[in-house]
Amino acid sequence: MADKIKPFLDKPLKKINFGKFKNPSPDISNNILVELKRLIEDQNYEEAIKKCTEEIDKSPNASVLWDVAAFSYQKLKIYNEAIKCYEKVLSIDSSSITSYFNLGIIYYDLGQLNTANELFMKCVEIDKNFKEVYLPHAKTLFKLQKFDLAKESCSKSISLTGLNKEKANLMACILVDLMELDEAEKFFEICLNEKLINHNHLNNYATFLKVVNKLDKSADLYLKVLEINNDYSPAFRHLSEIAPEKITDSILLRMKKNLSNKDTSEEFKAHIGFGLWEYSSYKKSDNSFQFLKQGNDNYRKVVAKSFSLTPDQISTNSIKEKDDYLINQAKLRNIVKEKLKNENHKNDKIDPIFIVGLPRSGTTLVEQILSSHPNINGGGELRYVNDIYHSIISSKEWETETFSDDYFLKFRSQYINKIKKYSTSNTKSIIDKMPANFFFVGLIKLIFPDSKVINIERNSMDNCFSIYTKLFSAGHAYAYNLEDIGNYYLMYKKTMNHWYKLLGQEIYKIQYENLVNDLEGETKKMLNYCNFNFHKDCLEFYKNKRPVLTASNIQVRKKIFKNSIGKWEKYSNNLKPLTKLIREET
Repeated sequence: MADKIKPFLDKPLKKINFGKFKNPSPDISNNILVELKRLIEDQNYEEAIKKCTEEIDKSPNASVLWDVAAFSYQKLKIYNEAIKCYEKVLSIDSSSITSYFNLGIIYYDLGQLNTANELFMKCVEIDKNFKEVYLPHAKTLFKLQKFDLAKESCSKSISLTGLNKEKANLMACILVDLMELDEAEKFFEICLNEKLINHNHLNNYATFLKVVNKLDKSADLYLKVLEINNDYSPAFRHLSEIAPEKITDSILLRMKKNLSNKDTSEEFKAHIGFGLWEYSSYKKSDNSFQFLKQGNDNYRKVVAKSFSLTPDQISTNSIKEKDDYLINQAKLRNIVKEKLKNENHKNDKIDPIFIVGLPRSGTTLVEQILSSHPNINGGGELRYVNDIYHSIISSKEWETETFSDDYFLKFRSQYINKIKKYSTSNTKSIIDKMPANFFFVGLIKLIFPDSKVINIERNSMDNCFSIYTKLFSAGHAYAYNLEDIGNYYLMYKKTMNHWYKLLGQEIYKIQYENLVNDLEGETKKMLNYCNFNFHKDCLEFYKNKRPVLTASNIQVRKKIFKNSIGKWEKYSNNLKPLTKLIREET
């Protein structure tokens, strides 16, 4: 998903409470504690570490010394030493809630979100009223795309310590992903009801307006963001996508200067690169690809850092993840093949329609067309099937390969209960448009035998190039390198070929180019497959007012266009690594 709203994430630290140590070592005098407290208050962390090291030699089990050292290392961002010291504190006192909390903050800062989540959960387990934990926990859950839990944690923080602009912004972002848009806008308005407006919050509100198709107001707010902070390149990138004609020469000059400035962060340089690519494409400039490559190269470094990798390790890591996945898939496929013979069909009041494919293949267009039918609603990119898959492979049944006859039925009811919020009184089907569900087609048909699965395919080079042109807000580590994109494409083809062999006509395949060239004919075929009569509104999908959170949210507001077909050919000399890989393997 591109253009997803990001909350402004600070990283709070719990201050040391020197009075909390119940049994400090008798070898530690009160004078030493007073001195350490003074050093921390003066932010003289190097001296605090030095003093702690001296005293630890005398009193190795004094948790206060390890705690002060850990905190000091953390403030200096020497995280490996901070982690060692906090772990030592916990070996002495396993109930040290502040150590779990600060470790959680470190792992959050390092981008190791699952570990951070576990540590914050430990804090809640120790003390449900430990008020400091709920806000960073909510941010962690948001970044993990566990939006229901993030909402719950943010609500708890608000109930314990009140509502402020930061919490209002976070809650608004969470509610957008939960498609609770009216409530989200109320929280955004709280953020903006201040004399000093935070440009991050304003940028998020502008992106929200982009999602709900209020593009003129959105563009004006992006310009306002750049007035408040003329270096804020995410606003420049968004503006270059929706209203490049509003970009002034002064904004353009500033961004180009920042792109070559060594003090500009890799992430901001990435936004500039993608923004200049969009603007240069709008101007039909011959040098646009150089900006696209710069944007991808810079963001690849950002992604690598978030996974604690070097850029060169992304491909290796992706291959390992692919191998682990294929091992699980082989096991899952055998289970699916066996269970599909015996599973009883069950008719639900709401039948899901799953649209799968690669990102940028046309999945959003297909959803927009189908959801324009009065009896079909779009749910967007839902993570529920992915969550089900991970629940299964972490279960004891998975280990023993023994599944009861009704084992998969519970997941069906859980899923249906979650998607009901996307329905109205007229709804008969709800669309789940998560492209990566192509991994789980067999599992989908096992849990929902009556469901419809539509796989949309697009010219391989057009599709892969289109992925390369977008900055995604989360995941998609493969998307910023041509070879990685090519390998991901080949994995998609291999996986879908298997499902076609196993499930045959139960999967509906549509070609993007055919849809673009014969909208009415292909739409009728899709609706017939989904057991719906044709409705003329489907041909006017661009009038559909539903919010769209994906990178295609601008395109699907317009009538069908064909200028994206063969677009890669203009840049064929720049795409040779991708062309070579795809042609050799296919």
